[in-house]
Amino acid sequence: MEAFNSSSGRCSESETGGKRYRSCDKSMKIELSAGEIFGTAGGIDGQSAFDLGATDYRIDALAFANPARWGNDTKHAVCPLDYFSSEVKTELFSRVGDDTFYGFKARTVEPVCGQVEQDKPGTAQGVWFVEGTKKTYPEDQHLALVHDNYDPTRGVFSVGQAMQKSGLSSNTYYFDPEEGGLVNRDFSDIKPDGKVYCFEIKERSFSPQSEVLKTVIILELTSDTAMHMEKKSGSSCGTGPWSFSSQATEFER
Repeated sequence: MEAFNSSSGRCSESETGGKRYRSCDKSMKIELSAGEIFGTAGGIDGQSAFDLGATDYRIDALAFANPARWGNDTKHAVCPLDYFSSEVKTELFSRVGDDTFYGFKARTVEPVCGQVEQDKPGTAQGVWFVEGTKKTYPEDQHLALVHDNYDPTRGVFSVGQAMQKSGLSSNTYYFDPEEGGLVNRDFSDIKPDGKVYCFEIKERSFSPQSEVLKTVIILELTSDTAMHMEKKSGSSCGTGPWSFSSQATEFER
C-alpha cells in the first residue's frame, strides 16, 4: 500500500457508444515474488468485474497496419494468463469463453486468450478510422472488421459512432463468413479489386435470447489503406450489384 499511496495518479474522461466514462490509473514499479499477494478486487456494490491486462517489451511489436496510431503498451500487449504458473493458468483458461446465451461456451481455438491485433494489411480485416481522424482515442471513430473473440470462425463488425451518417448505431454485429462470392465474404479475402461486397449482419437480442437479422452493409476497399462503407435498408443482400450514396462513410488505416 505504501507504493500505491505514494505514487501519483491521473484521471480522464471520454465518451464512446453514446456513454461517458471516467477512468483513473496509477503507475507503479514494484518487485514481486511468485505467490505474493499484491491486491484484491471486489467488495463494492455494483462491482462485478476485474480487468487484467499485461504488456511485455521483450516481445516483438504487434504488426498493426498503421503502427503510428498505437502506443507502445498496445504494441506490446500480451495475454496476462500466460504468465501464471501452469496449474493456475489451466484453471484460468478454462473460464475463457462466452456466456451470453444458453450457458457457458468455452473458446477452444488457439490462442485461447484471443488476439489484440487482427490487422491484415492490404485487406479489409482489422481496425479502420474515419477519414481525417488524428487521435486514436476516444474510440468512437474506430471501426473493427475482425473475428469474434470467443468463436473466431465468425465475422464481427464492431462499430462506434462512425456509421451514424447512414444510420448504423453503435453495436457489435455478426455474420458467418463465406469462402467465395460477394456476400458475407471473409474480411481477409477482400482486397482493392474494384468490387463491392455485401453483408447480412445479425444483432444479438436478449429478450428473447437470439440473434436476428438486423440490416445490410456494403463496403469497397478502394486501396490498401482506404475503404468506404454504408448501411443499406432491408435485411437481405439479394444478388446485387450494390452502389454507394452520399451517406457512405470513408475510412482509412
